[in-house]
Amino acid sequence: PSDREILTWVIGELPEADYPLPYLRQAKFEDFGGVKHLSGFLRATYQFIRKEHSCVVVFDGDEAGEKERKDLQGYFGKHSIPFEANKHFVSVRSRFAIEGLFPDDWIKLIHDEHESWFDSYAVDAEGQLEPFKVKDERKSNIQSKLISIAEQKDNLDWAGRFINVLQVIDSALKLRQEQLNKGK
Repeated sequence: PSDREILTWVIGELPEADYPLPYLRQAKFEDFGGVKHLSGFLRATYQFIRKEHSCVVVFDGDEAGEKERKDLQGYFGKHSIPFEANKHFVSVRSRFAIEGLFPDDWIKLIHDEHESWFDSYAVDAEGQLEPFKVKDERKSNIQSKLISIAEQKDNLDWAGRFINVLQVIDSALKLRQEQLNKGK
């Protein structure tokens, strides 16, 4: 649910005139209580849903998201069901959960102020943020803090990674809709 809330909030922050995202702005975001539940839902229904609705799955790029994405690709591949990157699913930043789409400096700042919110956190020898994990019970805290920082900014410089992900999702939804229209 927190991932869906972040994405819908960011979409609301982007001026429609500059970032039309026509397919995404009309889309309905569903969450399934975690990637394991999403995976189970997709295994049971995706082969049917994809024939009737434009559906694009969004995965975190963290370990859990990557594992489920790979497992689903294997499962759907065995059943000859297309499940391709940036067409049927989109992964956010490689090796990072959705919070990793916010500027790295913000994550570092929050870690400095609230180290206990993280299960794991590190920077490399150059000071670059490495993949981190937020405690499940602290996801809403870090989400609120990140949104608060963004709302204090006068521009959208912080949103570059989000804009990229949202544009890829919108393009994938457009492609899926065009494919459905050809099939009708």
